[in-house]
Amino acid sequence: MKAISEQEIQKLFLESMDVALWEWDIITGLSKWSDDYLHHLGYERGEVPEEHDFFINQLLHPNHRAYYEQTIQEYFQKKKHFSIEVLLKTKVRSYRWFKINGKAIFDQGSPKYMVGSLEDINIRKTVEIDRRMQELILEEVAEVAGIGVWEAQLASEVVHWSKEVYRIHELNEEESLTLDKAFSYYLPESQEQIRISFLNTLRNKESYDLIVQIKTQKGNIRWIRSICKPLLDDRGEIIKLRGIIQDIDEMMREQKMQERKSELIQDQNDRLMNFAHIVSHNLRSHASNLSGLTHLLADPQFQENDFNEIVNHLGNVSLDLSKTIDELSELVQVQTKVVSQRQYQDFQKVLDTVKIILKHEIEIHNVCFKTDFRVAGVVFVPSYLSSIFLNLISNAIKYRKVDQKEVIIELRSFEEDQHIVLEVEDFGRGIDLKKYGSKVFGLYETFHYHSDSRGVGLYLVKNQLRSQKAEISVSSDVDKGTCFRIDFAKE
Repeated sequence: MKAISEQEIQKLFLESMDVALWEWDIITGLSKWSDDYLHHLGYERGEVPEEHDFFINQLLHPNHRAYYEQTIQEYFQKKKHFSIEVLLKTKVRSYRWFKINGKAIFDQGSPKYMVGSLEDINIRKTVEIDRRMQELILEEVAEVAGIGVWEAQLASEVVHWSKEVYRIHELNEEESLTLDKAFSYYLPESQEQIRISFLNTLRNKESYDLIVQIKTQKGNIRWIRSICKPLLDDRGEIIKLRGIIQDIDEMMREQKMQERKSELIQDQNDRLMNFAHIVSHNLRSHASNLSGLTHLLADPQFQENDFNEIVNHLGNVSLDLSKTIDELSELVQVQTKVVSQRQYQDFQKVLDTVKIILKHEIEIHNVCFKTDFRVAGVVFVPSYLSSIFLNLISNAIKYRKVDQKEVIIELRSFEEDQHIVLEVEDFGRGIDLKKYGSKVFGLYETFHYHSDSRGVGLYLVKNQLRSQKAEISVSSDVDKGTCFRIDFAKE
């Protein structure tokens, strides 16, 4: 049997690793690529020029060219191992991941010739990128939701926190943690609650779900939701504790604010009842006096001197009544001044203001307005009505048809069934109401791609109208347009 040469062994070894060989004459720029090298890229010999310039300009991904040049220059300077992972274009014009290793021959410090290998790492790299992408997505979701994960090893009492838990606590990620250190961030009233629940978990192997407060490393007070679940071994013994921490500070502050608003409303109701009692008591007294005096006037038995006296009394009672009404009127103005923001708004003037705001968009998209305000205006909160006009008109411009040379927006107002109706109609892309009808006025709901679409405008419009006991509805056909109808209650 013929002995296997070392060269043949090396070739078999490289083939088993799915590695191809290449050579590069740095002086001439010419290259030599093995059959496996070409096959990795899907080519047969002679189909592409074996030149280094062709490799850089045609095979190497444009985004990796500068990286490749920088890496190889650093290798020539430092003479350390050359290794790089890049995307190369295959014959079918798709890119695949390859790992390139190489070593150069130097003459008086300058590279003359270089040899190396090409390894197909597309599967590994794709899996690696997908995994990293999933990790990034999870991190982003955790950050958006304000949710972090923690784990406590009972034997060592060491606590591990995810990046988001560190962020919630405004703590450096390099900080080492113990159970006592973790507990120390809770406010005293919350700390006792969390310790009792923690001990109950250890004794009874029960989970807990608490809303508590912490004081962050920077001294900020924050509401969090803390959940703990014990992990058991085959014998049912706790080996570690795991849970989540969610930043609910904004939600809790909003809830507390709503509670304060409810208290304020209750206080206003109490004041209103007191006001009703004042009105009832004061006016009843005057009404009783007037009633008694008018009965005396109707009595034929009274004398002339009594008549003058009664008239004087009537004058005094009238003055007192007028004074009481003025006082009550002043009291009403003081108590309603904060919420008395409704004013008569002229539709055309509101539209003119919005046109100024949207002047740039109106000019570049050739927007034409057609108006028919048979009802000139409505009593409404000025800032709300301006916001409603702005949202509906900007949406009509934003969701115009791509090939629409002129954007036409029609605005109409009229009376119908004891309502003042305002309609804003466009002839743009329209909305598929069969598909999205129940979501049109939902928060963060969008139905067309647009770079600045956030799905907030129509939600705000709906709530601004509802707060003033007005309603909005929509009719729409895809590629024909959309009409929004607002029904204002007549004053």
